[in-house]
Amino acid sequence: MFDQDERTTPIRLNEPRCGVLIRLSVPQLDRGLQDRIGRDLRGMYAELLRQPIPDRILDLVARLGRTARRSIQ
Repeated sequence: MFDQDERTTPIRLNEPRCGVLIRLSVPQLDRGLQDRIGRDLRGMYAELLRQPIPDRILDLVARLGRTARRSIQ
């Protein structure tokens, strides 16, 4: 159980905390550069999605499906 003091301890923004990302500055990317990065990433991922799924992955997914069905029954 938590002590009352532990639950009400204020967060100190200048101290790192596990699981908390503190942004120290605002990103300074030009809008045109952001758009270009976005287009390039979409193109790369689109190409990746067109590739066939390896048989090893398909086999693993099938095994997981069989295991899940057995655990439900």
